[in-house]
Amino acid sequence: MARRIALGGLLAGILVATAFGLPSYFLYVLSLAGIWAIAAIGLDLLTGVAGQISIGHAGFMAIGAYGVALLNLRLGVPFWLALPVAGLLNAGIGLGLGLPALRLSGPYLAIATLGFGVAVVEILRRWESLTGGFMGLKVPPPALGPWSLHSDAAQYLLIGIVLILLAGVARRLLQSPFGRAWIALRDREAAAQAAGISLARYRTLAFAISAFYAGIAGGLLAYRVGRVDPDGLTLVHSIFLVSALIIGGLASVPGAVLGAVSLTVLFHALGGLGTALGWRTEAGDLRHVLYGVFLILAAMFLPGGLWRLLWSGWNRRTRRWIPASASLTSEGGKVHARIGRGPMEAQKGGRLEIIGVSKCFGGLQALDRVSFAVEPGEIVGLIGPNGAGKTTLLNLISRFYDPDAGAIRFEGHDLLSRRPHEIVTLGIARTFQNVEIFPALTVLENLLVGQHPQARVGLLAVAVGWPSARWEEARLREQAWEILEWLGLSALADRPAGSLAFGQRKWVELGRALVARPRLLLLDEPAAGLHPAERHVLRERLREIRESFGCSILLIEHDMNLVMGLCDRIVVLNFGRVIAQGTPAEVAENPLVIEAYLGKPWERNHQPAALSHEEGWG
Repeated sequence: MARRIALGGLLAGILVATAFGLPSYFLYVLSLAGIWAIAAIGLDLLTGVAGQISIGHAGFMAIGAYGVALLNLRLGVPFWLALPVAGLLNAGIGLGLGLPALRLSGPYLAIATLGFGVAVVEILRRWESLTGGFMGLKVPPPALGPWSLHSDAAQYLLIGIVLILLAGVARRLLQSPFGRAWIALRDREAAAQAAGISLARYRTLAFAISAFYAGIAGGLLAYRVGRVDPDGLTLVHSIFLVSALIIGGLASVPGAVLGAVSLTVLFHALGGLGTALGWRTEAGDLRHVLYGVFLILAAMFLPGGLWRLLWSGWNRRTRRWIPASASLTSEGGKVHARIGRGPMEAQKGGRLEIIGVSKCFGGLQALDRVSFAVEPGEIVGLIGPNGAGKTTLLNLISRFYDPDAGAIRFEGHDLLSRRPHEIVTLGIARTFQNVEIFPALTVLENLLVGQHPQARVGLLAVAVGWPSARWEEARLREQAWEILEWLGLSALADRPAGSLAFGQRKWVELGRALVARPRLLLLDEPAAGLHPAERHVLRERLREIRESFGCSILLIEHDMNLVMGLCDRIVVLNFGRVIAQGTPAEVAENPLVIEAYLGKPWERNHQPAALSHEEGWG
């Protein structure tokens, strides 16, 4: 709290000093830079953080600008009310645009938002009775009660205060479950949904919040310039916002501000230079040429943006080295698991029923009338050749696929009536065949994503910074730390997950599943890619997970030493059909299993030839 007060005092001092120490023209340029920074922060939440491309954001700004103008001129709404109302109006429109955008991504979404921006300009031009057409509308200066904020210094202070407040809101959102949900969906959509994050809710929310910021920026621009017209905010300005994010640095509030301020100041600093030198081109004066050259050079040599360049330079001076084996405990040169009491209260394991499940992909029958059950507290191994349908079955349980026939129940709940993000709320967590961590988040934040359904905090509480939001965040972090310490990962807590070694990523993914307090744990080849010592640690840890957490485990694995030494029962798939199920001893002696998978009767420390190929969709 003291640090926030000190930072706020510093920024306030800078604002006041510059407001009364700089000439009017500089205040005007900095005011425009602040407005574009507000819009850039909103676009960064949508594009840089949530991964939804928009190149029509000037359309939202135009709606905000006309919104405050019409509210003030037609209805007499004062500035202090017209500005937030225009922002909320934009948020509603952004929500409406976000719903159909759920079906789009990448360039298709970019084209859709481009169409939105173009359509807004044309509507403003044609709807002359409301917007004044090409002539636009004149907007009076803002006022707070009897005080008119008509001076350059007053409007500069107003815009600076709004920028600081909205930048603070964005920072709080990024450090909350909302920001982590957006990043998780951006980086690993399936893993994010498996962690309980609703794709529809959070992507539409990102559109709404981003549009709110653009509406506020557009409203402030209308007051600062003193008028609005259809050509004031067009496609060129949308591209300017995207350029600001690239120059400043994506997924960073300081980067968005730095990019918008840099480009605005640069553009005005180059103004009139071409005329002064007597050089004019068909595209305009020399300013446009130099401005374009700067953007090209920045894209070539600053791929992470200005802010990342500054931040990485600071990190190089303060970075702490952590050994690659930090997640393991070793004594006498031997790697072993640190076994202890579970970090959370044990849950009762749940019963999973697979009843006659079939799934066909085109002409390929991936699963054919598969039936078996996982009893409470039981560890069941699911084995078979690559392409047998094992991972397909886990994806059906997780609701990423719909079966062609059959039923899947967990503790009496019909899983087929649930959406992917709802499965974890029933007590089912999972890991993936290809490790699905969130590389842009730290190890601790990855586990916080795993607790997403447990977060009890609202958007308004986070945005305002209410104590309840801080308490909830502290509670979630405490629980995540318990799991990290239990798994021996606490030394890696602040490391970006994308910088970890493969084995460490496996443990992080397991920790993310455990922190959800599952009653059923679905593990897809957890030992793949681990060396023998790590596999021994994994086997001991899975035993302890069953004892400490009380959860059932359904395990897909090719390591037969691990499967035979760990599982209570084994189910064998071949070409989508169950060919055997029973105890490890019964399965090891089954002729069909030997022929289809093992190659010969299984012996400890012997791996069948079929296991030499661990890659595949099955």
